[in-house]
Amino acid sequence: MRIAGADPHLIDRRLFHFYFAQSRGYRYVAGNAALIRQGSYFFAFSHRPAYTINPPEVGTFKFTVLRDPIERVTSLYRYLAFPGADSSYSDKISIEERRWATEGFDRFLDRLPPQHLTNQLHMFSKSSSVDEAVDRLNQLDLVLRTEHLNRDLNRLQESLGLRLSLTRERSSLLPFTPNDAQRNRLHDMLLPEFEIMRQIEPRWKLDSPSQR
Repeated sequence: MRIAGADPHLIDRRLFHFYFAQSRGYRYVAGNAALIRQGSYFFAFSHRPAYTINPPEVGTFKFTVLRDPIERVTSLYRYLAFPGADSSYSDKISIEERRWATEGFDRFLDRLPPQHLTNQLHMFSKSSSVDEAVDRLNQLDLVLRTEHLNRDLNRLQESLGLRLSLTRERSSLLPFTPNDAQRNRLHDMLLPEFEIMRQIEPRWKLDSPSQR
């Protein structure tokens, strides 16, 4: 996603050496909980759990993007199994993570740590509680869906009064689709995340422009 015309590759290179970057008069912060808590930025993001970040309540618009659990794990596998997916970025996947995907999808599921398998649960609950995750998600200003990102981008633009554009970054060209048995196995492994999606669904309908 491009924000205020910024080049994501330029920002990535700067954030690789520092936790913040300046571009076109805007300040960006990545990953550093202390800087995010300070709130002195135009845009901040992190892959740290939400309960460790705590940006300022006043003046901060907080949003996240959730994805169908099976599609998210499958996409992670494609990404880790395709070496060129992050070739143009300074911040690359670790060798250890790449190894998870070296012996096929079934072995990948065997090796994937719980916090990565159910990442959308662990990001919003320290105790792996669905109720806790849903409660924290409901405290955000907006919850978007990867499957409807073009539509949801309009909602984000309306909320922020900004012009945003989507770009496709860190893409894998690996043509992999899990078979029925693998999808069934994944579904059983990801039941907590599917429950989160079920409980959050009314929120998406409420936030939809057609429901206003």
